[in-house]
Amino acid sequence: MKDAINHMLSISDFSILSRLTEDAFYICKLDPYKTPSVILDVNPSACCMLGYSREELIGKSTKEIVHPNLHNRLSSFFETLEEAVPKQYHSVHVCKGGKLLTVEVTAQLLTVQDEVYAFAICRDITPQIRSEQALYHLAYFDSRTNFPNQSWLQEKISSVFGCLQDERKLLFLAISFDNFYIVADAYGWKMANHVMEELMLQAQTCDTEIYLGQSERNEFLLVHPIQDEEEATNWAARLMKKLEKNNFSQTLLFRPRIIGGLYINSIVELDAFEKINSAIERSLTALHLARSSGKSQLCYHPQMVMDVLRRQHFYNLLRDAMDEKQFYLAYQPIFDINQKLVAAETLLRLNGPNGAISPAEFIPVVERTGMIHDLGEYVLQQAFQDFSSLYRQNLESPLILSINCSVHQLEHPKFYPYLLKLFSQHIIPPSQVKLELTETVMLNSAVHLEMIKKLKDLGVMIAIDDFGTGYASFTYLLDIRPDVIKIDQSFIRKLAQVDKPDRDNERIVASMLTLARQLGISTVAEGVETVPQLQWLQQHGCDYIQGYLLGKPMPFVEFEKVVKYSTSVSGSMESQENIL
Repeated sequence: MKDAINHMLSISDFSILSRLTEDAFYICKLDPYKTPSVILDVNPSACCMLGYSREELIGKSTKEIVHPNLHNRLSSFFETLEEAVPKQYHSVHVCKGGKLLTVEVTAQLLTVQDEVYAFAICRDITPQIRSEQALYHLAYFDSRTNFPNQSWLQEKISSVFGCLQDERKLLFLAISFDNFYIVADAYGWKMANHVMEELMLQAQTCDTEIYLGQSERNEFLLVHPIQDEEEATNWAARLMKKLEKNNFSQTLLFRPRIIGGLYINSIVELDAFEKINSAIERSLTALHLARSSGKSQLCYHPQMVMDVLRRQHFYNLLRDAMDEKQFYLAYQPIFDINQKLVAAETLLRLNGPNGAISPAEFIPVVERTGMIHDLGEYVLQQAFQDFSSLYRQNLESPLILSINCSVHQLEHPKFYPYLLKLFSQHIIPPSQVKLELTETVMLNSAVHLEMIKKLKDLGVMIAIDDFGTGYASFTYLLDIRPDVIKIDQSFIRKLAQVDKPDRDNERIVASMLTLARQLGISTVAEGVETVPQLQWLQQHGCDYIQGYLLGKPMPFVEFEKVVKYSTSVSGSMESQENIL
């Protein structure tokens, strides 16, 4: 009995000392497997931390306050303890109300009166862990979609594949949907990021061994082990095709255009952290070049670096040209079939340091980079200003103002309000303005049809430019109901050839003219350069003519002279109704 009393006094001494610390203190009895079993005593801090009274904790099994998932870890930890040698580990304790706390446990075994006990000091580190998790999340996850970022992907690939001697290859695939910024402008950044997140989730379900990350440039990155390069390109093509089959076209009235950049390397060659980062950047380089070249998928090769630098230089040149107002408008006359001047098409022009730069070269760049919106506003504003002076001179029989308009402009939320503003500022009525759209307007018909309807309700005429070269179909003609179709010059060029008549081409053009006439749509032949071509078109019922035979593109001051001459020759231009 006396030994027992001495034993309890000794334990009591430890309990008294434990009250001097703010950390939770536990004295536990060991079971036969050296695992703490029954709690013998605790200090007030332990009661405060767990929400129990001292009486409730004493006699309770240690496993009742440790999270069930960590019971095996608890046993393993104490099995390795040596007497009088403290060790630390992290655990999760369960409070009385079920709240979980992450704790840092400092434990050791001590012999008191020939009996071995477990002594444990527990510190609540939940705030610290949360702070560390927040910092980790900030460093390795994208704040917009909560997907891992490029840094996480780089470290993950390095840890998973960095030490493998593997004959397989790694496919690094950078993916983007090309109209991200258009969606952001139209629906907000939250919706654009939601689309990105949904596309990444779809990609994640394509294979079990896929590692995903998101770049800072609104693209996402995918790494996938693959057997060879051919399999990699085929796999990437299938994935992007799958991503394009989504429900966004029904819910948001648009269809993401998926593009990808590939870089492929063997796993054994990616043995350094820097090489993995380089591989990721090369896939991004291929992606950016695919976007700028209008292709859906490109695989990296070293020459791409020079191509990207050249394109960046060209972009800077265009940016400077915009800032310094080096773009200007030219006007090409449009005549009726009797060679009477009835309209003019505005054409954007640019003179670079080494001479004129073709619109075929700079228009795709300004469309892809978003510069088209600023340039489009310039074209509209300048064309309205120029033609307003003509209208003041000749209000009785004004010409039709025909303006090229990119489909990207139709998708921009500021386009329609800006057009309304111009009509309010100038004397040109909507019925005298024709917007020329390429057949690509039919690719995203749902969103474009809504804008086209608003324009037609306003009184603006719609023309389909370069008709026959792109995506036209009878259904789209019925949906859009354009006022005009402009037959592409590639068809007109082959008309009325003396040496080698192209009868099939002539039949196609004749069919276009017949179809348009039956649908009540006017026709313009582009690129008319010879008298035989003009005569053929006259014989087959084409309505209007445009081309070098009757008039080249010219600055506005020269076009004014053409208008005055045409007016003086005809006496006065008759009023026209529904001419274009």
